Amino acid sequence: MDGMKIGIFGGTFDPPTIAHLNAAKIFIKELQLDELWFVPAKQNVLKHLAFASPMQRLEMSTLLVEGEEKMCITDIEVNAPGPSYSYNTIKALEYTFPKTEFWLLGGSDILTNFTQWHKVEKLVKLCRVGILLRLPDTMNVVYTRIPNEFRNVVDIINHPMPDISSTEVRTKMKEGKPVSHLLKPSVYDYIVENQIYSSQETVEAVK
Repeated sequence: MDGMKIGIFGGTFDPPTIAHLNAAKIFIKELQLDELWFVPAKQNVLKHLAFASPMQRLEMSTLLVEGEEKMCITDIEVNAPGPSYSYNTIKALEYTFPKTEFWLLGGSDILTNFTQWHKVEKLVKLCRVGILLRLPDTMNVVYTRIPNEFRNVVDIINHPMPDISSTEVRTKMKEGKPVSHLLKPSVYDYIVENQIYSSQETVEAVK
C-alpha cells in the first residue's frame, strides 16, 4: 500500500447505479488512481434514511465492482458505530495506511452542502477532494460552491455525467417502469430477488 494513490468513493448507494460505475472509471483514469474503493455509508447524516439496509447496499456495491479493474469495496463505514462521516473514515484509513495518498471522491452535487460536512476544515488537511461534474451543473457553478479557503485542495473533473440518480431508480421501480438499463445486471437481479424498493406487484412489473 506504500505510495499508492487511492480514491475513496463514498455514498449511500441506494442502489448503486451504472452512473456510479462510470464515474468510478473516470475518476481512476483522470486522477491516475491505483485503486478506487467504494465505501457504502451506514447512515449519511446529510441525506434521508436509506431504503435498503446497510448490508444490502454493501452487497449491491460488491456486485457493482465485481470484475472491474482497480475497484473494490470496504465495509469500514457499514461496520462503524454511529453515523458515517468522511472525516472519521479518512482519518481511520490514514492511521491504518500512513504512506498511502487518499482522495475523497464525489459528484458535483455533494458540494451544495460542503461547508456542513463534519470537521471539513480538518478533512481537507488529510486528503484532496476529486469532484466529477454532474449535469446540469457547469464548471462555473461548481466552482462557486467551493469556499475560497478550500479551492486549492479540490480538483474538478470536466467530464459531465448524466443525472442518473438512485432516487430515480427507486421511483421508477415503485411505478413499475423499466430500470434494467440504469443498473448492472447483477445488481438489478439482486434488487428483484430481494424485493427491494417496491411491493411484490411492482417487482413483477419491472422484470
